[in-house]
Amino acid sequence: MNAARAVAWEVEVSVDERITKIESDMGHVRSTLTDVKDDVKCLRGEIQEVRGEVQQVKGELQSFKTDVAKEFGSVRKEIADAKTATAQHFGLVRTELEKLRTAIEGTKVWFLVTCSGAVFSGIGAVVGLHALKLF
Repeated sequence: MNAARAVAWEVEVSVDERITKIESDMGHVRSTLTDVKDDVKCLRGEIQEVRGEVQQVKGELQSFKTDVAKEFGSVRKEIADAKTATAQHFGLVRTELEKLRTAIEGTKVWFLVTCSGAVFSGIGAVVGLHALKLF
């Protein structure tokens, strides 16, 4: 009977020890869960901060895109204005070249008329001198 009591006592002791160990482990698990909950709360706060910063960056990026679009619009307008001015200047240059061509053609005609007049006058003078038998 003593042996049965000894076995029962060992079983009872080991059950008590096991329960004590399980209770101790549960305390550690609760402590760990509390730490995890605190960490999750901190992470939520940090995630909210990051979201706020991301929204701020998005706003700044949108503002930058708007500024770039305005600048490109301004540059496009300046290029279009420069093209228009260049076309006008080329038009003026073409007009001046046409005036110069007309002046050159007029000079050619004047030169031909003057030269042919001088030739005809010379021929007339030779014919007249020949008729007068002076030549």
